[in-house]
Amino acid sequence: MSEKKSKFNPQAMSSQPISMGKKETGIKGKKGFSLSKKEMKEVNTRAIRFAPRTAQNVYSILFMCLFVAMSVAILLVFARVDTLARIADSKAINKEELVSEIQTSLSDNSQLQFEGSQLVEKLFTYEKDKDDDQAWNNQLAPYLASGLSVDQLGFSTTKQDRKTKEVQFIKLQTVNEKRKQYRLYYNVAFTEGEHWKKVELILPISYAKKDLKIIDRPQFVNVDKSNSDNHVAYSDRTFLPKGEEVNGAKQTEIEEFTKRFFELYVVNDEKLGLISKVQGLDQAKLKSVEPSIIIKEANGNYFVKGTYNFYYEEESIFTSGFTLEIRPTKDSYFVEKMNEK
Repeated sequence: MSEKKSKFNPQAMSSQPISMGKKETGIKGKKGFSLSKKEMKEVNTRAIRFAPRTAQNVYSILFMCLFVAMSVAILLVFARVDTLARIADSKAINKEELVSEIQTSLSDNSQLQFEGSQLVEKLFTYEKDKDDDQAWNNQLAPYLASGLSVDQLGFSTTKQDRKTKEVQFIKLQTVNEKRKQYRLYYNVAFTEGEHWKKVELILPISYAKKDLKIIDRPQFVNVDKSNSDNHVAYSDRTFLPKGEEVNGAKQTEIEEFTKRFFELYVVNDEKLGLISKVQGLDQAKLKSVEPSIIIKEANGNYFVKGTYNFYYEEESIFTSGFTLEIRPTKDSYFVEKMNEK
């Protein structure tokens, strides 16, 4: 007998039961293939709707515009700051150079004032008794601009000796800074014969390259006595505050307190702090106190104005005016202010 050969059956190794072959219940397609019910259920026929998101798109556009604008603004700011920094660096002030220029300018002005004073002194010093004026002319010649003579200055025509006593600088006026042209103002006291004179003189000069030259005829001002238009009259009531003037017993009471106050004030007694806020004199002696006006102010304080006489040595008496603001207390008075009104 022939033995049958064994065959490998893969379904025998599976744990699932061997399917016996079911009848297909699906629907056959036109092309010969069929679909099961399970496969038909898994087909998704839902339509996906793509709705437009208008609001989100607008916000995105606005954000992008804002970002671009901020970027441009930051770029411009940093560019501007960098430009300003470069300008500042290019125009930075050298402090040492500035101080040096100021010191040089002050030094030049001081030297100019000094040389101008020397020139004025020589102009007003003239001796008529000399046989010739050559020495005086020689003194002034170095100060004269080209084309200007000593006779044009107007100082040589005199029959008496003239001597300078005092020269005071008043001010410097710049005429042309580029050309170094100035006007120097001086107050000059001099004698002409036996008479004292006092005038103000304007000296037109050039100080180019630190060399002083007279460039025009000097000018005299205020030779005659000036007439004042201020006709104000003195009055001891000029600085009085508003209030009611005090008389009678209250006036006497305040006058007595004022006298006691000044007795402590002139010697700067330690008790002075009990009745006032002021600092007294030192080791003086009181001669007299004369209150002239006492006024009661709206705040209830009293304003006292007058004079007091004091001395350190009996042969030398000083007289001083005073004003006091006195505040009444429960039993007496207290000095709040002195000489402040």
